[in-house]
Amino acid sequence: MLRRVSQLLFEIRDPIVQQGMVAVSKTLISKDLRVLKVYVTINKDEAGQQAVMQSLFKAARFVRGRLGENLDLRFTPEVRFHLDDSPERAARIEKLLAAARAEEPADEEAAEAPAPDDGNDDDGEDEHDA
Repeated sequence: MLRRVSQLLFEIRDPIVQQGMVAVSKTLISKDLRVLKVYVTINKDEAGQQAVMQSLFKAARFVRGRLGENLDLRFTPEVRFHLDDSPERAARIEKLLAAARAEEPADEEAAEAPAPDDGNDDDGEDEHDA
């Protein structure tokens, strides 16, 4: 389904979609096969992404019709486009990890200090009084 929807995006004659650098990242179909969620990534700024999404909403009927020609289903699913924010989330996580790594040297010095002796001579063997 992902491949077919990706191919159909090239058939959309809207210049905003054609110039929008749109890629289908994943597709999910509902259990009853009535709704197809298409997650797209758009390589533009936020205003450009919104313009492309509006064009995709307008093209959803076209995509649904073309899918219906190729699917052997009783009902052709309604196509709903969603902006995939995974790249932004991944960048935010990477930024947080980088910040955590920058703080790590101070934490490593504390970790290298020997642990205080708790008085427990547990070497893993059970000792019994004889």
